[in-house]
Amino acid sequence: WTPQFSWRLAPTPDAVIAFDEATGSGPADVVDAVRLGSGLIVVASARAMRLEAYDAYGRLVRVVRRRGKGPGEFSGMRHLWRTPGDSLLVFEGGRTRQFVLFDSAGHFARSWAAFGVDSSTHYLIPVAPLADGGLAMRTMNVITPAPAPALVVERPFTNLVVFDGTWRLARRLGQFPDTKRFRGPDAMLGELFFSTDTRFAFGATVWYAGDSEHSEVRTYDTTGALVRIVRWPSMSAAVKPGHIAAEQERLIADRRALFSNMPQLQRRFIDGGLRPMFQRMPYPARFPEYADLVVDPAEHLWVLEYTSPGAMEHEALKALVFDPTGRWLGRIQFPMRFRPLDIGRDYVLGARSDEFDVPRVELYRLTKPSSRR
Repeated sequence: WTPQFSWRLAPTPDAVIAFDEATGSGPADVVDAVRLGSGLIVVASARAMRLEAYDAYGRLVRVVRRRGKGPGEFSGMRHLWRTPGDSLLVFEGGRTRQFVLFDSAGHFARSWAAFGVDSSTHYLIPVAPLADGGLAMRTMNVITPAPAPALVVERPFTNLVVFDGTWRLARRLGQFPDTKRFRGPDAMLGELFFSTDTRFAFGATVWYAGDSEHSEVRTYDTTGALVRIVRWPSMSAAVKPGHIAAEQERLIADRRALFSNMPQLQRRFIDGGLRPMFQRMPYPARFPEYADLVVDPAEHLWVLEYTSPGAMEHEALKALVFDPTGRWLGRIQFPMRFRPLDIGRDYVLGARSDEFDVPRVELYRLTKPSSRR
């Protein structure tokens, strides 16, 4: 991109959706947000455990579904996707690992458990809905305690598989490196700090896979055949001692909160488990090359740069953009404290937190000046 033809986000949002104390509506803990073809913005709010639909001005139009155990109600929310025909797909996660599908009007259509058909695909993590109504899933590696002393770093493989619209295993797309994990003393285990992982993104005619340990992404067609490899100069930053200390304290704080009413378990898991594991665990020299991959409707690939823990307080997130042929176009910078959730042809929708960590959902217009003369 030259300055004349570079894509850019509008300096101010077209729509802002914030919590409204009078109605008790609005994002309190944003899981996801999508924009429908009608212009409605649907927000999945975890704390309220419901889907809320807003118009183009950010005004609440209707509540689609809410917390409960009945048809189309939720016991948890991990992901929200817009699927073909402006249907809405929610993944609950948790123990139920259930998908819930709604039509474009928000009416409950059906639900099903997201477990595979055999032992090799039993535990699954959703990746993305597909243009043909199918679902791409990756297998979950269940971590089991190892005989002490272990003290090893492992990187198992995850299998990428596709289920069709009737939840039938349609095809297997291959094995890819999963996150790194450490088996520590006394059967303690956990994901390695700032672990790299394989990221996936799916368009209508191609899909992408990239191991964030390397500054490259591989492009595949719908049959799984490799089309091209896209590479760029490394952007990875060095891991500093302060990053490690902050991550250790974050994990300890999580365990304290989890066992807040059980001081004995607190001491057991923190002093007898986490701290000894931190002393033995190896730490990476550099952060991952990128955080995630996103494909927009025109099948441009957005590579979201990795932001070190705490950096989003003073550093805006950026993305590299590649065209469908793999040509690098340029870099886009998002607003401060903003994370994109839905990228369209002419907009970016995402969640943004203020200095008090109060979230709101914002819609920004994306301008793409033509490079044709």
